[in-house]
Amino acid sequence: METAASIIAVLQLSEKVIKYIRDVAGATEDRKRLREQVRACSNILLTLRDGVEDSEEGQAWAETVELLASPLARLQTALELAALKLQAKSSTKERLRWPFKEKEVQKLVEAIESEKTVLILSLDNNSARLLQEINIRSKQSDKQIRELESLLRLHATSNKSDARYLKGAVTTIQDKQTQLQDDLSSLRQATKEKEMANNLLVMLDWLSPIDHASQHYDKISSHQAGTCQWFLDSKKYTTWVDEVRNCTLFCPGIPGAGKTVLASVVIADLRKTFREYSNVTVIFFYCHFKRQKDQTVDGILSSLLKQLMERRVEVSQAVKDLFYERYGLGQNRPKRDELFELLRAELSTYREVLVVLDALDECDASIETLGLLADLQTSFAQSQKGCKVKLMATSRLIPELVEHFGDAETLEIIASNADVRMYLETEIQRKSKLAKLERSLQDEIKSRIIDSVQGM
Repeated sequence: METAASIIAVLQLSEKVIKYIRDVAGATEDRKRLREQVRACSNILLTLRDGVEDSEEGQAWAETVELLASPLARLQTALELAALKLQAKSSTKERLRWPFKEKEVQKLVEAIESEKTVLILSLDNNSARLLQEINIRSKQSDKQIRELESLLRLHATSNKSDARYLKGAVTTIQDKQTQLQDDLSSLRQATKEKEMANNLLVMLDWLSPIDHASQHYDKISSHQAGTCQWFLDSKKYTTWVDEVRNCTLFCPGIPGAGKTVLASVVIADLRKTFREYSNVTVIFFYCHFKRQKDQTVDGILSSLLKQLMERRVEVSQAVKDLFYERYGLGQNRPKRDELFELLRAELSTYREVLVVLDALDECDASIETLGLLADLQTSFAQSQKGCKVKLMATSRLIPELVEHFGDAETLEIIASNADVRMYLETEIQRKSKLAKLERSLQDEIKSRIIDSVQGM
C-alpha cells in the first residue's frame, strides 16, 4: 500500500527535522514552536503506522489510510522545505545558527498544523468525514504550501549558498506538488465513482428488494450438468434467440417437468451468448406461489427495471427525479404508470432485451403483467429504431395462459429420457450401496424409472 509507505517516509523525515532543530542554536521560542508541531505530527504518524501494521483493523481502516495520500504529501513537502533550510548552510558555524526568520516559522507552523488536524481526524476511522474535511481544506492547504515555497525561495536569495541549495530542491518539491494534484484529482474521481455506485445501489433497492442474483443461483444450483441440452439445441429455441424482431416463446409443461430448472439454464445460456454485447441484456422473474406479495404487476415491473439499471454506471435522471424530488428519501415506490414509462425508457437504450418469466401459473398478476409487456413489444415494433423485446415464459397448462399465448410459438417442456438417465447415473454413483450393484441391475433400475417418469 503506497500510502502506508508514505506514512513511514514522513515519520522518518519528521524525526530528522526534530534532530536538525535540536542541533542548532538561537531563536529559542521559534525553535520550540516548530519542534513541538513536528513532534506532535510524529506521534500521530506513529499511531497511524501501528494501525497500518495491525491487520485486524479491517477494510474501513484501509480506506481511511488511503485517503491520507494528499495530506501526507503536503506534510512531506513542508518538512522537506524545513529540512532543506536547516541543511543549506555551507560552514559548520552557519549550520549551528538558526536559519529561519520569524515569518518563515509562522508559515511552516501553519502548514504543518493544517495537515496535523487532518491526521488527528483520521484516527476516528471515519472515511466519509475525513474525505469531507480533506476536500474542504484542500485549496487552502495547497495555498499554504505555495506561499511557504515562495517565502523560503525569496529569503534564500540573500544567501547564494542557500539559493543554490534550495533551487533544485524546490523544483523537485514542485514536481511532487504537481503529482499531488494529479493524485488528488484521481482520488476525487474514484470517490465520485464510489458515491455514484452507492447511490445506484440505494435506488435499486428502493425499486425492488429482490436479490435476483441469489434467486438465480438457487435455481441453477439444482441443475444437473449436461441436462436440458435438448431444449437449447431445439429449432424453436435457437430461432427465438436469433430472431431479429419482437417475438414470444411459450414453454408449458406438466408439474414436475423441470420448468424452473430449465428456465435457469436458459437464462445462463443467454447470458453466455450475449455477454460481449453491451447493447443486449437478459432480465428475468421467477414466480412462486408463496411470494404473491412481491408478484404484483408493480413488483414484477420494478424487478425487471432494477435488472436493466444494474448494468448502469449512473442512475438515469428520471429515476433520480422520482427518488429525490417526488419521494424524498425514497420511502414510496413509483406508481404503475411511472414504472411503465421508466421501463420503456430503459429498454429503449438497448438494441435487444430478452425477458424470461418462469412459473407464470403461480402468479396472480401474470395476465395483467403480460398485457403490459405486450404493449411494450407493440410500442417498439412501431419504431424502426426501437428495442427488440423477446419474451420466453414457462407455465403449467392453464387455460387462461394458453389462450393468451395462442399466437406465440410453443415448445413444451418435458423430462427427456436422456436427461432422466443422466440424472439417475449421477445419483447412483453418489450412493455407495447403489454404486456397488451389478451393472445390469443398475441398468434395470434406470430403465424402470425412465418408463414410469412419462415427462415428469
